[in-house]
Amino acid sequence: MKVFTALAPMLWIAALLMRLQAADAAHAPVDSARGRPLTSARGRQEPLVDYERQVRPILTAHCLECHNAEKRKGGLSLATYGDALDGGRSGAVIRPGNSSTSLLVHRIAGEVEPQMPKDEDPLSAADMSVIRAWIDQGARALDVAAGAAALGAGALARVPAGAFHRMVAVDGAARSPRGRVSLETRNR
Repeated sequence: MKVFTALAPMLWIAALLMRLQAADAAHAPVDSARGRPLTSARGRQEPLVDYERQVRPILTAHCLECHNAEKRKGGLSLATYGDALDGGRSGAVIRPGNSSTSLLVHRIAGEVEPQMPKDEDPLSAADMSVIRAWIDQGARALDVAAGAAALGAGALARVPAGAFHRMVAVDGAARSPRGRVSLETRNR
């Protein structure tokens, strides 16, 4: 009985991780132009783009002079993840999962006037590709399943027995367009 009590928290976390990974696999990044999973030239799935480490620095360097929380040119602020998804006076500038219809991509590529950043050098092809990939992958703030998988089994082994006061069964998991994960539970 003591062995089961010690393993119960680890089993619960492992089950949660498996459900999150299964939900994530069902929403694998898709190339909006071809309707197929994103793959590299070698046929592997592209790594997920991290908003905080890859996208936000681009927006900060090239966009926040005009599109910050105070100025909001065109009613648009790109200062936070939530502001970026909210859009501006022209509506949503980011269409998660579909960069080809996202106004942000059209503006930075110069397909819609005025090209952004206005009166500045255009974004590099590498920066544009990061933003396109991020949007095509669902414009997530972060990937919970990948972060949890990065912890690995070693992290589960470090969970002290008795760390959980009450066990809760997870009946379902869902991810919002903003990347938040919600768990459906019932007290048992």
